[in-house]
Amino acid sequence: MPDPGVPYGDIISMPHHVSPRHPRMTLIGRSAQFAPFAALRGYSDTVAERVRATCPAPDPGEYETAELDRRLRAVLADAGGEEYTLLYFRPDGVKPGGSYFLKTGRIRGFDASDGCIVFYDREKIPVSRVCGVAGGQFDGFI
Repeated sequence: MPDPGVPYGDIISMPHHVSPRHPRMTLIGRSAQFAPFAALRGYSDTVAERVRATCPAPDPGEYETAELDRRLRAVLADAGGEEYTLLYFRPDGVKPGGSYFLKTGRIRGFDASDGCIVFYDREKIPVSRVCGVAGGQFDGFI
């Protein structure tokens, strides 16, 4: 006879029920039921955007600007010739600063309507964003 002073005394000594039809859920499966809950929707995206790093925009000096201009003129005069690598800056659309990229290929020419250097693969890079030129007669970037 169960002890009336013990809570659930009538069922405490019964064996645990095991279903013959449904397999027992794993511990990971049971805990996964509660994982999708997000109290603050979009919070993780906001945090990820906040910690995403950007580089400051280039601020070349007088010498760097003159050397870059000389190299760009030489590259455009050799359009269709050798392969060149351009280092250019792309501003970020969300926060201050941006990122630096490299583009290597043969240059088709200059599009004066939008001020871009055009590669043979039709990619365009604005001249105002070019920070360095290498390849051809130039050993490395300025």
